[in-house]
Amino acid sequence: TPAREQSMKRRPSQSQAADRAAWSIEEFAARYGISRSRVYQEIAAGRLKTSKIGARRVVTAAQEAAYLVKIGG
Repeated sequence: TPAREQSMKRRPSQSQAADRAAWSIEEFAARYGISRSRVYQEIAAGRLKTSKIGARRVVTAAQEAAYLVKIGG
């Protein structure tokens, strides 16, 4: 939806992105001003890939970049 795409285009600054290699689902949602539910919907739809580290699910910097390309961000 246009509202989702607009919220996702609010990218964090490059310095913030360079500081981390991966973000939790909660952190990823907060970075883009969307809900955790929306992040899980994007994962279920196959638009956002994630990785597991132990029991935690994270979004790596590479997965974030690929997601932004997919949605046109």
